[in-house]
Amino acid sequence: MGVSKTATPEEIKGTYRTLFCKYHPDLNPRDKLVNCVSFISIVYQVLSMRSNLIEAYKQGMQAYDHCHPQTMRSLWDAFRSELIEFYAEPSQNEAWDVLHSFGRLTWKLTGVPLFWLAQSTVQKHGQRFVESGCIRSSRNCLGNCCQKTSVD
Repeated sequence: MGVSKTATPEEIKGTYRTLFCKYHPDLNPRDKLVNCVSFISIVYQVLSMRSNLIEAYKQGMQAYDHCHPQTMRSLWDAFRSELIEFYAEPSQNEAWDVLHSFGRLTWKLTGVPLFWLAQSTVQKHGQRFVESGCIRSSRNCLGNCCQKTSVD
């Protein structure tokens, strides 16, 4: 979005509004940039998340990765599992989970953190970690998580 890492919430909001108006198809009918507006909206939502929830997500993923070392195979299996869940029960939440697992796989391969775009899943994992000390749902728990383990 063109904001610095130290941007204030007001600066983020101002930049978002400027870009949204610039690229919105109703305000610029000759520019058919609906996907651009959607992307700008997602980036804004990620940047606007409460910092404590983002920190909880980071801590939760760090604890999870400590207990479940992330290999290319394990990340591929997680992505495949999310795809299977999505095909079995298509929903927006499952789609976000697929994007998140794909983003983690891409991050391992390229260093590009695409998983942040799955802001719904990032928020969900952060909230779960705050509430239970684990990022996984009870449905997906393998029973060997490091509950509230601090990673030094």
